[in-house]
Order: sequence, then C-alpha cells, then structure tokens
Amino acid sequence: MSKVKIIGRLGNDPETITSQKSVFTVLNIAENRDVYSKESQSWEKKDPYWFSILCFGDLSEKASDLKKGENIEIDAYLKPIKRKLGEKTYTFINVVAKKLSAPTKKVALPANNNLPDFYSDEEIDFETAKQENQQ
Repeated sequence: MSKVKIIGRLGNDPETITSQKSVFTVLNIAENRDVYSKESQSWEKKDPYWFSILCFGDLSEKASDLKKGENIEIDAYLKPIKRKLGEKTYTFINVVAKKLSAPTKKVALPANNNLPDFYSDEEIDFETAKQENQQ
C-alpha cells in the first residue's frame, strides 16, 4: 500500500457526498510550491499542486467541520480504481485519508548547512552526496 503525506490549505469548503454504498467527504487541498532561486536569491511562487482527498467514516465527519483556507496535514494512501469509460477501461488513483491534523511547524535551518534544499526543483545526486559525506 502506498503512503502519502499532504500538507496544504483547503481550497474550498468540504463537500459531503452520499452514494448508494457510503457517505464520504471530499477535501480539495492546495500544496504551495514556493521554491528558492539561488540565481535571484529569493523565493519564487510556483503554481500549486491540487489534491482531492476522500474521507470516510469518522474522518468524513471530522473533515466536514473544516473550512476553506484552513491549513491541514493529511496522512493518506493511494487506492487505484478501474472505471470503464466507453470502450476503454482506465485506472484512476484515489487519495484516501487515514488521519487529519493541523500541520506541524517547519523548523528553519541555518544557511550553509550543506544540506540539499528540498524545496527547490534542483536535482540532487544522492550518490555523490553520500560519497562526500563519507570522506
């Protein structure tokens, strides 16, 4: 089973849906993608990633109390679903919440700590970094 953690902000109020089989709540989460540019020495805004999260059972009730704009941290798993559209069958990936909570605060690291910047789009060569670390 795949595990994911998504930290972001609610893009709209939660939507509770009643189907023939169950009741669930859908959360639309925007994950900000600000990256630090070494060239301009400043943070640049990137388009956010959007996630639709499905919440079932007790989490559905908890999720339905949330409001647009709230920060949230979600532990979830990916669930593939096959659907037939016309003549073809497609696999869709649902993100299903296991836990909802307020996000923990990020700790700022001092500059020049020789750690890679995980908020940038820069590719990291882990093998080279590992070898440099062992010396």
